[in-house]
Amino acid sequence: MVRLRSWVRPHLVAVAIAGLLTACSAGRPSFTISQWGALREVLHEGKSEGRVQLGEVCRGKTIMGVGAVEGLRGEILVLDGVPYVSAVGPDGKPVTSTGSAADVAATLLILADVPAWRELPIDRAIDSKEFDTTIRELALRAGVDVQAPFPFVVTGRAMSLEGHVINRACPTASANGSRDQHAPHRLAGIHDQEVTLVGFYAESGAGVITHHDSRTHVHVLLREGSPMVAHVESVSLAGGACFKLPYRNR
Repeated sequence: MVRLRSWVRPHLVAVAIAGLLTACSAGRPSFTISQWGALREVLHEGKSEGRVQLGEVCRGKTIMGVGAVEGLRGEILVLDGVPYVSAVGPDGKPVTSTGSAADVAATLLILADVPAWRELPIDRAIDSKEFDTTIRELALRAGVDVQAPFPFVVTGRAMSLEGHVINRACPTASANGSRDQHAPHRLAGIHDQEVTLVGFYAESGAGVITHHDSRTHVHVLLREGSPMVAHVESVSLAGGACFKLPYRNR
């Protein structure tokens, strides 16, 4: 059963999304989701204070997730229990860290504990406009309850990818995010690169887990050259990508 863990913290979103993160028992997915903060309050209401230290909750190789640094000062990606944090430096370029990331406080953090994954390779290319739909179709095929939020990981080659590293204001939620000294770093020239995508699908998660125009919240780990993490706005994949969904207990 997917559940929201009862963390005793004043800033943890609990009652408001407890129902959202509770899955139908028929699917019996063997994972749990925990969330601190919600997109609406963090991006639109200015409540971007730190809610949890990454080192406190990113423990164990079965933990994955996405989030944002307190004060909206960077992006967070967690994979195999390892937190990656990307922040915009004084020169406007992003710097991604792993070793010191455990000391970082998150204002938004969505984590899943997934003991087992099911791999679903896709031969055909996936256009950016059909990414969310593809996730949904694969989940239905794998027996995952799509009415409740669930995590996923994708590895493959991105033919194109657009995204950003937040820098105190979100470019998709705040007008001043693209014109002042705190402009985000925009990803440019990301073509034909190997990527790892970490994210969550939520049919009814707008304003809580996802932006209002999407059913997925996805971050990318670029491994060519120095590792870099960013929030994904759109991505198209070449054929041969591997989609990983939680393994369902039967």
